[in-house]
Amino acid sequence: LEMLVQRAREGVMAAEKEEKDASLGMTKAKEQALHWQSKIDRNTIDQIKSLANPPKLVGTIMELILTLLQQYGTGAEQAGSLEGSSPGTPGVVGQPPQLRKRHSTAHLFSPGSETARMEKEAWQAIQVAIGDSQRFLDLLAGLKWEEGLSPDAVNLIESRLATSGNQSGGGAASELASRPSKESVSSTSGSTPSLITVAMARHAAESAATMCTFAVAVVDYSHSFKPYKLAVEKLQRAQQDLRELESSLEAGSSLPPESHPTALPADLADVAEEAELGEEDLQRLEAGLRELQGKFDKAVVEKHSLEQTCQELSEKLKAANHLLESLKGRQESWRQRLASLPPLEVLVGSCVLAAALTVYCAPLPARGRREVFHSLVAVCEAHHLAPTGQGGGVGGGAEGLLSLENYAEYMLGKPSLYRLVVEGLPPDTTSQQSACAICHAPSNSWPLIVDPLRMVEGWLRTREGGATFCKHGSGEVNSLLLQCLADGSTLVVTEVDPTSLLEDRVVADVLQCWRTLHAARTPVKIVVGETEMECSPAFKLYMVTCEPVGVVPAGLMSLVGVVHFRPDRAGLEGLLLDGFLQVQNPKSGQERAQLREEIYSQAVRVDLLEAELQGELAREGAQLGEPRAARTIMALSKACDDAQESLARALESLSVMTEVHLATLHSLARRASVVADVVSAMSSLRPAYRTSYHYMQAVFLAFMEQAGSRIQGEDAADRMMRAAYSHFLRGYFEKDRLLYSLTLSLELELSRGRASRQECEFLTSPGPGRRFIVKGLATQMQVNTGEAPVVNFGKKPFDWMSDRQWQMLLMLASHFQWMHDILERLSSKDSKEAVW
Repeated sequence: LEMLVQRAREGVMAAEKEEKDASLGMTKAKEQALHWQSKIDRNTIDQIKSLANPPKLVGTIMELILTLLQQYGTGAEQAGSLEGSSPGTPGVVGQPPQLRKRHSTAHLFSPGSETARMEKEAWQAIQVAIGDSQRFLDLLAGLKWEEGLSPDAVNLIESRLATSGNQSGGGAASELASRPSKESVSSTSGSTPSLITVAMARHAAESAATMCTFAVAVVDYSHSFKPYKLAVEKLQRAQQDLRELESSLEAGSSLPPESHPTALPADLADVAEEAELGEEDLQRLEAGLRELQGKFDKAVVEKHSLEQTCQELSEKLKAANHLLESLKGRQESWRQRLASLPPLEVLVGSCVLAAALTVYCAPLPARGRREVFHSLVAVCEAHHLAPTGQGGGVGGGAEGLLSLENYAEYMLGKPSLYRLVVEGLPPDTTSQQSACAICHAPSNSWPLIVDPLRMVEGWLRTREGGATFCKHGSGEVNSLLLQCLADGSTLVVTEVDPTSLLEDRVVADVLQCWRTLHAARTPVKIVVGETEMECSPAFKLYMVTCEPVGVVPAGLMSLVGVVHFRPDRAGLEGLLLDGFLQVQNPKSGQERAQLREEIYSQAVRVDLLEAELQGELAREGAQLGEPRAARTIMALSKACDDAQESLARALESLSVMTEVHLATLHSLARRASVVADVVSAMSSLRPAYRTSYHYMQAVFLAFMEQAGSRIQGEDAADRMMRAAYSHFLRGYFEKDRLLYSLTLSLELELSRGRASRQECEFLTSPGPGRRFIVKGLATQMQVNTGEAPVVNFGKKPFDWMSDRQWQMLLMLASHFQWMHDILERLSSKDSKEAVW
């Protein structure tokens, strides 16, 4: 025992010397690592993060630093800062998934790569992983590198950076920092990839050189820490053996030799026990060891599997929560939309109304369309396809039935309506209804457009950019018609005479072959005139006439789709305002046109994004909890919200420009539209009174050019009205001038709100009204529907008043309530003294 104790003491002394020698090298390396870690501050992180297109070396260095943080950072902070990282794969330990590439990263270190630039997507992923600079600095401060790095991490860094472990001759981090860049660059001239040195990193970015030196210093420290750790463990084992031998020696000297067995050191006791074990015991122990190792491996695999599953479920839960939060604003709108959906019967009724409006109401003017729509709604109510009590449904019922005002939007959609305005269509409901019928006419028959104001030709030129235009009766209609039939292009025939159109055999044959062309998908042979020719199904034909609908023969009406195109006053007002802007303020006119184009583009974008968003949500088998799917849906939702905000801003800007900035020109356009509307209505008296819109616009534009900048105030509007009135008055017969003057006066008073439509209609066509049932009114139908109240003013109050005069007063009372007070005062006792 004394010999063993002496040998153990000599082993302890040798282990202490080895530990001391290893401690000197480890301490020096640790000081270098701490020194370079202290040089990393927020400015260093911000400089690296602010690089827009850094060299690949910078990205590689930051990738290595992120790997160290993931493996050796503090638990909670690391998980928060490097969110989304996963256990490393072989060769890239703990590398964040956003930094992994399908290909090898060896191309980053090929010759000349120190000047190559990193891919934008990869650098953005690194910037996201860095996050806040102070947070990243705190993670670096908590990096647990004092216990040494794992062999995988050391191999990863040494495979990319020039450290003392893989450089010939060795060297610390300070030596690497002092190497000239010339050597670094020249080292890349070999055939094999060169290691990144601090000089190369400094050549790319000074801040990256600091991070690179720190990484090199940490690896150098790990190399020096490993021998120190082994020396410390060896010293501890030697000291433990010495204590055990000394204890055995002391115990043996205090007792008689025969009173206790000889105590042996632990290693000698193990040898003695092993000497007593046989081969069977060894096999049994090996079998038990294999069984335990299998269980341990299985438990480790299960642990890693559970950790990965937990992390995936946490990411899915977080993505789902973010998705629900981003869709919270849309949830209420979708709920309201679902609540406002009409019943199935009403939906069928809306489809029936839309089809009937397209087929039957297109040839009618605005007033006729309203009347027919009333009748159609009544038919739908009778067949339980519309809720009762809609009152005709023109304004749209609360039950979701189609209204006449939203018919065009129902058929075309909002983006298409905005496109019609961009193309130059008058911005009114009547014109949109007519345009809707024209757009759908080729699917029913070739359209014959009744255009009394000759406005539709300009819109067709814009809409059908490559169309061919010709006049009916010019002699070239047949040749152009045959050419367009063969080419599949569009032909627009203007100034058509409906009474003689079918006399041309070629035109008649083309009109009759519409159904054959519409059903074909490839060119077909059709007999046109006396020849058989191959016709393209893409051919389209538009016919435009100024004649009223009543002169269209029944035979022609059965072959074509007649569409009455005449804008109402709002449409004329919008077109006249655009014309005034071209003369008075061209810059504002361009801004107005640009706003309209922006409104159209944003409306199209909103529709596409909403459809894509709904498609993603409704996609069968979609994993909405997956982070990628959730990010896609959140991106679509945000883009849709941005597009809707842009659309709302554009609409508001257009409204403000029209109502505020262009208030004066808007007022002039409103007055001019009244004159244009009345002049257009005068054409119903005589065909000679037909006036095109372009002629009327030229009259107003001539006044605007003469007025120049003197168009402010009410006086300018009065001067324009007097000039327009006198100009158009000269074109009418003497007996029609009074009607023109009266109609224009009434319409002006109506537009300015100083008269009601009922008063104007009574003045132009007096008759008994239906608002009140007046007893004693001989010409009124004495039928009380239960809705109109019954009033009685007695007999004629004065003998000097004729019966006709009294009947006229009662007729006024059937229309207007303000007349009731006057008649009641006349019937009272002091009526002779009443002032009325």
